[in-house]
Amino acid sequence: MEKGSAGTVNNFYFGNSLIKFDKNAGAAITDTGALRQPFYYDDGTSSSRIAGWYQLTYQDYPLDFGIATGGDGSNSWNYNGEVLATNGETGSMTLLESVKNSLSINIANYDEGIGTLVATTNVNVTETANTIDITNSYTLEQDKKFVRTTTTVSNNSTTTPLTNVRLWIGTRDDFVGESDTSYMAKGNISDGFAQISEQNTQAKAIKITEEIDGTGAAVLFYSTSDGADTVTTGFGKFSKIMQKDPRSSEIITNKIDGSYGLFLRMADLDPNSSENLNWYYAAGKASDIENIIQNVADDSSAIISPPATPTPTPTPAIDSSIPQATAVSVVQSIAPLPNKVIVTPLEINFSNDIGSLDIVQIDSSEVEGDTNSSNNGKDKTIESSTWLNSQHNVSGPLKVFVVDGGINFPTWVTSDFINSFNQIKVDTQSQKR
Repeated sequence: MEKGSAGTVNNFYFGNSLIKFDKNAGAAITDTGALRQPFYYDDGTSSSRIAGWYQLTYQDYPLDFGIATGGDGSNSWNYNGEVLATNGETGSMTLLESVKNSLSINIANYDEGIGTLVATTNVNVTETANTIDITNSYTLEQDKKFVRTTTTVSNNSTTTPLTNVRLWIGTRDDFVGESDTSYMAKGNISDGFAQISEQNTQAKAIKITEEIDGTGAAVLFYSTSDGADTVTTGFGKFSKIMQKDPRSSEIITNKIDGSYGLFLRMADLDPNSSENLNWYYAAGKASDIENIIQNVADDSSAIISPPATPTPTPTPAIDSSIPQATAVSVVQSIAPLPNKVIVTPLEINFSNDIGSLDIVQIDSSEVEGDTNSSNNGKDKTIESSTWLNSQHNVSGPLKVFVVDGGINFPTWVTSDFINSFNQIKVDTQSQKR
């Protein structure tokens, strides 16, 4: 795949100084959206080989992928229904290239060799009589020995679900460093690579080594997705990997000419829905592989587990069904006036009389002060405080609560005080106006 305007064509090179895909700065994405042949750089300091780039698959083979839908999905792994793949035996599957409608590449976050390339392959599927998108989002950083990928399968039908959805990614034939044979071990990432002990156990990682003594090259193929599993077998077409039950593949192989892959049984995809497989491809010198594995583990933890957000203090729910008078009584009971007996308040609805309300807090010092002084406009407030004081000894402020546009006064407030408050006319014969 290439980019550029007329007369200036540039390849989508994808590589840094440690790992790259395709040789000689070639195009990194195949016509079906897969990564081309991987290479790692060996500085020649820990083995007899000279410094340079070394391949990780046979001949010029790219990484492969396949997808299957429909058919009997009783077992998690199966090879039923319609099977599409980038490579496989004729008759057992359909080449993805033959049902491909388009390939689009998003380079918004790509920067001449590093960053993110997003390749979306649109293909026809029989089950929905519609299409699916297989989107590979490849991310490579400047100083990393791994590529981080999210592969997304999307059902583009607006009416029909996609059932028994299975996805495979891997290589049909490896070639690690300078050897066409290698050792493969299945395991998980837990404080480093931990090999599984039982064959019928989920293994989300494969470690491939050129030699068993820690020399040569090594590869890590790993998924962080919950349901992912790994499969190993001998070399051949990629459909050979797809036809192998992961739980029946060997935990550790002898030095063989092999192939390997990741497998994920996805959930059935409703119309216009999708699911992801998250995976890593890492490579380097075998003497560095444990450090590389730790770097992958650190990166995956940072991606999957972002910093925890502090738990906010819960806000009590407001029950709008509580009657107005009861609500005011509840508020008064939470912050009562000293020596005050809680009573049902009197409500005055003034919503049709004024457009705004100034909440006045009457302090106990004002209640006990001189009721005759004031030519400053506060005489009426002081007199009202005196009327209030004659009925009740206020040692704190008078709280006025506004609920649904009305003012609620305690019943022990005199009508003279109420009449003086904003000069609102009150019918004291009723509890509510």
